Amino acid sequence: MTSDKLYKAIKLTMKASIAKINAKNRAANPLCPLLSQMPMRGGSKAMTKSNQNQGKGNGKGKVKQTVLGNAATFASSSPSVPPSPNPPQAVKLTDSAIHLVWSNPEFSGEAANEYNIQARGTAKLNRAWRSVGTYSKIKTTWFNVVHLVVGVALQFRVRAHNHGGWGDWSGCSDFYKPYTNPIMPIKENMQVAIAIGAREVLRR
Repeated sequence: MTSDKLYKAIKLTMKASIAKINAKNRAANPLCPLLSQMPMRGGSKAMTKSNQNQGKGNGKGKVKQTVLGNAATFASSSPSVPPSPNPPQAVKLTDSAIHLVWSNPEFSGEAANEYNIQARGTAKLNRAWRSVGTYSKIKTTWFNVVHLVVGVALQFRVRAHNHGGWGDWSGCSDFYKPYTNPIMPIKENMQVAIAIGAREVLRR
């Protein structure tokens, strides 16, 4: 086979291989850039000599194997993983739930599309980190942790995910403890209700 024919064969095989790689990458990550690199004309002689040295009787097979191997090296790297979010904070506590919020630092790469939250306590049975909210994907920068036990303090951390994978965990939050509001006497309860009502009227 002449060098011109070999170059054309390599180019066609490389083009098909790159098309397969692009289709596979786009299926896994729609934002992945397309590959477009093709073999340079000057490289055909070196590849011809290499394949001739490997065996004349199986030249076509050797060329195909070399081309596919080189095409695989053109695959682009995945996007950078997102940075660690800021430590989560509790903005509301009840007797069985803690409402957490957090924020993301500035990042020029692909934004986070999912979050993972873990919690731990101070007792022997809950000292290890365990994921919470695994029944659904967390896609916002807030989450309501439910089914908690009154008086059991918990600490939280969060990490972010994008098409590049999971980033590092955030710093730990403070310890938060679900609590039960004490039952107030009727007189005190009425005073609190009047005060709240007065504030609402003043706001309007």
